[in-house]
Amino acid sequence: MHDHPDHRKSIQRQLRRWFARCALAASILSLPPAGADAVTLDFLITDNMVLQRGNTTPIRGTASPGELVTLKLGALTTTATAAADGAWTARFHDLSAAENLTLTVSGKDGPPLVVNNVDVGDVWFCAGQSNMFFRLADADEIAAIDRPHLRYFGVPFKNAATPVPTVSAKWEVASPQSANRHSAVGYYFAKAVQDATGVPIGIIHSAQGGTDVKAWTSRDALDTIPEIKDFVATTLNNYINLDADAARFPGDYLAWQQKYHHTDPGAPTPNPAWAAPDLPTADWTPVVTTDRDWWRNAKLPADGGVVWFRKTVFIPADRAAALRDLNFGRLRNDITIYLNGSPIGTGGNLPPYFWHSNGIGVRLPRDPAQPGAIRPDADNVFALRIVCHEGKNQELPRGPSLIPGLAEVSSEWLVKVEAAFPPLTVAARDEMPKPPEVRFEQTPTVLYNGMVNPFTPYPVKGVLWYQGESSARAPWAYRSFLAALVQSWRHAWRQDELPFYIVQLPGYGQPTVSPAGLNDSWAELRDSQQAAARQIPGAYLAVTIDIGEANDIHPRNKRDVGRRLALLALEHSYGLPQPGGSAGPVYQSATVEAGRLRLRFANPTGGLVAKDGALRQFIISGADQQWRAAEAVIDGDTILVSSPAVPAPVAVRYAWANNPEGCNLYNKSGLPAAPFRTDDWPLHTQDRWF
Repeated sequence: MHDHPDHRKSIQRQLRRWFARCALAASILSLPPAGADAVTLDFLITDNMVLQRGNTTPIRGTASPGELVTLKLGALTTTATAAADGAWTARFHDLSAAENLTLTVSGKDGPPLVVNNVDVGDVWFCAGQSNMFFRLADADEIAAIDRPHLRYFGVPFKNAATPVPTVSAKWEVASPQSANRHSAVGYYFAKAVQDATGVPIGIIHSAQGGTDVKAWTSRDALDTIPEIKDFVATTLNNYINLDADAARFPGDYLAWQQKYHHTDPGAPTPNPAWAAPDLPTADWTPVVTTDRDWWRNAKLPADGGVVWFRKTVFIPADRAAALRDLNFGRLRNDITIYLNGSPIGTGGNLPPYFWHSNGIGVRLPRDPAQPGAIRPDADNVFALRIVCHEGKNQELPRGPSLIPGLAEVSSEWLVKVEAAFPPLTVAARDEMPKPPEVRFEQTPTVLYNGMVNPFTPYPVKGVLWYQGESSARAPWAYRSFLAALVQSWRHAWRQDELPFYIVQLPGYGQPTVSPAGLNDSWAELRDSQQAAARQIPGAYLAVTIDIGEANDIHPRNKRDVGRRLALLALEHSYGLPQPGGSAGPVYQSATVEAGRLRLRFANPTGGLVAKDGALRQFIISGADQQWRAAEAVIDGDTILVSSPAVPAPVAVRYAWANNPEGCNLYNKSGLPAAPFRTDDWPLHTQDRWF
């Protein structure tokens, strides 16, 4: 007997309903009681974490309102009750240094949460810009890392208009595998401190390249500086409205072009005939893009137009096989890029935000038979069609970055004008819409909100701060900005005496012999760093003037930076006086003696030393403020400075330049003196705030 198809379908429907009811019942049985929330832990509470020893150490999380949460850390137990919003904070008191503990967190229901390999020691917050972000590069050092009780927490880049409570990351043990993800300065500092103290060290590494000091400071603190209050409000408003402004910009820009007859005659599909490899170019104009008057030499339209650039490059097969990505530099306006007649990319004023901070990059097909691929062992023709509206302000493609490794690729291009736009009146130029431009890494407060605020409930031993390169536009004002940052962080951490260890900027740029670099911005910024360290209780300066690199803003010697920070911390935060001192000589006072100035110093540990010959980079001035090179001679723990050209001296400066070549004042333990000045005369950037 066979089932009828309809009867079989009816049984299948009943079985499906029965299975569905069983699944629903099982899911109901597996749910927590009505209104219950699973116990969770704060983002910082992960395996391999380091808790700050001493005082009160909070552990935070969430649970059902009113739920009792029990925490066990080794032999210690504490409890907390979840508030109405579900948040709870448990506290351990007076923790001593310990290793390899287990933290167990239990609510009234469900299995406990277990956090493994917990250490108790000292946690340091390391922040700043690219030199703090700089990863460990010493291959021998990386291979030798065996420090199970040195832990990292790497903070991802996060900008926010208002303070956020969490970030997404976890603690890691220092190892050869994790070394290239974390701060070299932080590592060398932690290594030196751990060797001296024997306690576990945790490094929270919160840094980002190109960042301004104001981006790391709270809004409340910045608003205490009246000179920048309006700037902060306007810049933050632009940041908050960025997406809306970006959405409006294309329509506004097109309307302006139509109003003043600046529309692309080839839109929407340009004719690629001028990109063809076999195009005759006898009537094209050669131009060198590095020349100051390239736009005039190329006879480009004064008020913009459609301009083509061409370059022919022979590419050997060995280079073609490896060539995948091209970078045409930071170009504005609307760009179409062609290779051997085929379009391979666009750039310039493109969504979402219409600026060009990272340049125009193009990825090429690997198959030489495909359109837009490199032809190996052959001439390859690159052509760019650029629609510009600002004439001489147009940027040109960088030649050297086009084909990396090919010496014959230079800044020489062929140029031809496809169409010239009509002249613009002053009013028309004023009406031209500007792309909405916001530098996330330099907008006031946004990095404090996203990369500092989440950590402020978590006690730390102190702060390492390495930043200033991106703030050198207003170096005199930096002293106020740095003071505001320290104030805001101490307030947020509720640690009024939170120690700050500040890296003073090293030498960088063209080596200079004083007084040629008298108005250099980095010299003035170092002065602000020194002034802030003197004015802020519990702030200390690590001098690095001697370990910079003239041609690299990211000097590779991070070992000495970390070591010098550690010397300061060991003396001031750990109460361990260093035999050779924790800092080099620090200028203290000056007196006039028979046509000379005698300089006195704090910290002349073991005596003053002129490294590698006579003292250099001292300048001297009379009341006329005309600086002259000076002779400086060590006399015991003082220095006598003079010049025949300045018979009545009143002021001295030392190492006062971006890169004061050969500055060589040290103490006997090998620590350099900080650049200094004895005067309080107005600086070149006095009262400049932006």
